[in-house]
Amino acid sequence: SYALREYDMQTALENLDKRTKYVELFDTTIQRYTDNELTSILEATGFSVEAQYGIRCVCDFMADNERKFDPAFYEELEALEMALRDKRPYISLARFYHFIGKKK
Repeated sequence: SYALREYDMQTALENLDKRTKYVELFDTTIQRYTDNELTSILEATGFSVEAQYGIRCVCDFMADNERKFDPAFYEELEALEMALRDKRPYISLARFYHFIGKKK
């Protein structure tokens, strides 16, 4: 999403199918998983997926970070994020996923 906010379409395209990503803030490389892969991992370890939520479905696509510090705007953004958190296709666009699992 950083490449998109910077209007760098070439980098966004290059990063599209990468399985790992370096996170400068934490000086570490992370593994990327699809929601299907995460569901399979949970099920293989004895859990059923009860719910899935998208975290930051639209916030990270907004280039104007200054507006996010405006309390009135942030309240509206938060309401939108909460409305989108469990709706497709927005979950798939989210920066992060939360899976709610239950031991079988």
